[in-house]
Amino acid sequence: LVKLRELVGGLRVYPENMKRNLEMTKGLYFSQSILLALTRAGLARKTAYEAVQRAAMKTWRGKKSFAENVKAEPKIMAKLSAKEIDKLCSLETHFRHVDEKFMALGLD
Repeated sequence: LVKLRELVGGLRVYPENMKRNLEMTKGLYFSQSILLALTRAGLARKTAYEAVQRAAMKTWRGKKSFAENVKAEPKIMAKLSAKEIDKLCSLETHFRHVDEKFMALGLD
């Protein structure tokens, strides 16, 4: 913990730059969450991977977000609702325990 504090003690964080960088990906970083949810919902991993990959490639090449392209994949929509996809593609969902983790480390 002491070493960690030494390493990040002088770290400068630029939230607006971080947000801009995340937005540039159009949500592609949520692909693993979607893949895991699909396999948990009973879709074969290979089939889930192929569907997620198609959505990711459409996102990479196009203007729509990853979540929008995921919702356009019939095999994905057969296993996940639009509401589930929105939740899986939400930073709030992924960061919901951050404050607790910092507090546990004494970094509140």
